Amino acid sequence: MKQTNDYILGIVIKEEPLGEKSKLLHVLSSTQGIIKMKAPGANNIKSSTHSAIQLFTYSEFSYAKGRNGFLTITGATVKKSFWGIKSNVSCYALACYFSTAVEKFVVNDSTSAIVLRLVLNCLYALSDLKMPSETVKPFFEIKLASVCGFAPNLD
Repeated sequence: MKQTNDYILGIVIKEEPLGEKSKLLHVLSSTQGIIKMKAPGANNIKSSTHSAIQLFTYSEFSYAKGRNGFLTITGATVKKSFWGIKSNVSCYALACYFSTAVEKFVVNDSTSAIVLRLVLNCLYALSDLKMPSETVKPFFEIKLASVCGFAPNLD
């Protein structure tokens, strides 16, 4: 595996177990859409990247390209962590809904920056501003549909 100085800013929207100690992360980035990244040793609590690769954490990932086609995380630093979401079950469920909706829609490179900003703003509204989910959810749905080319006719 070749070490690089490349990095990606993105938010972890999904994680899957990969062996005993590793995870496969689905990261929404502003430049490349949704990318899959392998996080070796992610389940080790003493790992230097443990806090930066948690679900719904906006981080800067440095990576190397692996043989299996996945990008392998070599380092990560937290930019913003949305801890308030995990303390409220309805907010956590809504955040999971956001990540599933983003994954189901085709997020290409031209719209990924807008979708990333939308997800970050909605998670911030839920986590830090404590806005009600009844307000944030319809805003997210209409904006995501509009960005993906399904703008409603509001005349």
